[in-house]
Amino acid sequence: MGFFSKLFGGRARTGQVGSDLATCDVCNGTTSWSEGYILSTKEVAGSQLYWEYAFTHQWSSTHEMDLTGDTVGILATQQAGQPDGWLVCGSCSHQFQFDRARASQFARSRNSRPPGCGPCSVQLVALAAAKAWQKLYGTWPTSIEVRR
Repeated sequence: MGFFSKLFGGRARTGQVGSDLATCDVCNGTTSWSEGYILSTKEVAGSQLYWEYAFTHQWSSTHEMDLTGDTVGILATQQAGQPDGWLVCGSCSHQFQFDRARASQFARSRNSRPPGCGPCSVQLVALAAAKAWQKLYGTWPTSIEVRR
């Protein structure tokens, strides 16, 4: 399922019968199951690099509409709750740390729910999103509190 389907909910992605084409859940670009990777929500949404990419690409207008970061907590909560694995293309894969052989095997078998996939810690995801926001825009998002 594509980036916006992941954000707003949607049905699990299934390739056309006989087709190896699919959509990367990070960049929405066309990729193939045989060259992609299936990563967990924790591996993707828990990555600061993922959030930096999202805030400068698909969600590039977020900062213009929300200078203080009020929506970052909502976005983090939605992304942390993704039940399926994320299909990631080779170009986007550099943003994440993962077992490439294992993730490639799940993609080739089109298994979008390998062990360890599913919702993950909202705190982990919110922290990654907040760090990306701060790096890109110079302020901590108001919707994310850090407990000490």
